[in-house]
Amino acid sequence: MFQYDQAIVARFPQTVGGVIYATGLRNHVVSAELETLYVAEQQQTIARIGDTSLGDIPSLKAWRGVFSAFGLNPTKTRSAPEALLRRLTKKGDIPSINPLVDMGNLISIRYALPLAIFDTRDLTGT
Repeated sequence: MFQYDQAIVARFPQTVGGVIYATGLRNHVVSAELETLYVAEQQQTIARIGDTSLGDIPSLKAWRGVFSAFGLNPTKTRSAPEALLRRLTKKGDIPSINPLVDMGNLISIRYALPLAIFDTRDLTGT
């Protein structure tokens, strides 16, 4: 079962997370449909952001506050969605890595929220 460390919950009680557990995925099979969707989402995200400063996007602003509360400089240590959106707005694309990472990145840039994908075979602990 996934849960946050109690120190995080105590400091940020509004924190919400979720887990999707999927089996039987073939991460080496690249579909043309996903490739098309990935490129289209990047273009739509660039258009949606336009000239808006990334720091003015509410979810990114919130993550900057969290990073500051942890004692990090949020303009030097960026949240994953901000790093992705920064690359996208500066370079024009986010390269494809593999189907699962691409899906995670697509969701992250669409909603400007962090998302992590793990192979459960590589996870240990409680």
